[in-house]
Amino acid sequence: MDGRLLGSGGTADVYEYHGNKVLKLYQDRYAKDIVEWEYIKTKAAYDYGLPAPRVYEVIQCNGRYGLVMDRIFGHSLFEVLAAQITGPGLGGESSIENSLFVDSIKKTAHLLNQLHNMSVHVTDTAESALRRGVIGTNLLTESEKRSVLDIISSLPQGASVCHGDPNPFNIIDTGSSYMLIDWVNCVQGSVLYDIAEYVLMFKYIEFHKNTYPEIVKYVVQYKNFFIDIFLFEYKILSKDDLSTLELWTIPMLASKLSGSGDQTYLSMALEEVRRLLRQL
Repeated sequence: MDGRLLGSGGTADVYEYHGNKVLKLYQDRYAKDIVEWEYIKTKAAYDYGLPAPRVYEVIQCNGRYGLVMDRIFGHSLFEVLAAQITGPGLGGESSIENSLFVDSIKKTAHLLNQLHNMSVHVTDTAESALRRGVIGTNLLTESEKRSVLDIISSLPQGASVCHGDPNPFNIIDTGSSYMLIDWVNCVQGSVLYDIAEYVLMFKYIEFHKNTYPEIVKYVVQYKNFFIDIFLFEYKILSKDDLSTLELWTIPMLASKLSGSGDQTYLSMALEEVRRLLRQL
């Protein structure tokens, strides 16, 4: 690649590409159909007017498949968190309540509420996505899979468009608006699909190995506070009934067991799924 490396994640590296575009280059373990799946979903999101980047094509580079899309200039909400924590001290809980990161959590609630109220038809559904994840893992026994699939069948369906992975890395503050990237998990279904994903992200957070220790300590210490802030803000905006949120924990965690997450995280998720199933 001739373009400058802009960032790396668990699935892909992102490079500058021909002007104001980027190339999201997947790791070589990902087949072309995975990249095409993200292309289709991101293109649909952009065409429907959702806060998504424009995508152009799927290409192959050095034996790896990649997705060419518009570059979104701005800062991710994770960068807001990192700058705040690694900068001057916050100075107590009262300062945390008024911090930039808490403000970004509230704005995330606003962004998701706006997204959930847009009239868009997405071919993939939350139920299908959860079922694929559970059926595709070899970590659960067949009996455990049947139990989780029964829970999925009992969940409210809904008809909202959900991003599927609204974590702080995927939300970009451009200065004039907020944009969402990584639409590969976009589905249609209950708003609780997104809400549960966001809550579980904090509750069972998976840190990259290079994450600053200060960030790990800060998030672990205040994650329940962040969850409460997010849920309170979303409830005020949406008036939605979130009383069944806990029912989503088992299927959401179980569906991640077929992914390529860190082994420590997968072991934790498996143990937690089994613990929760025993309580039923």
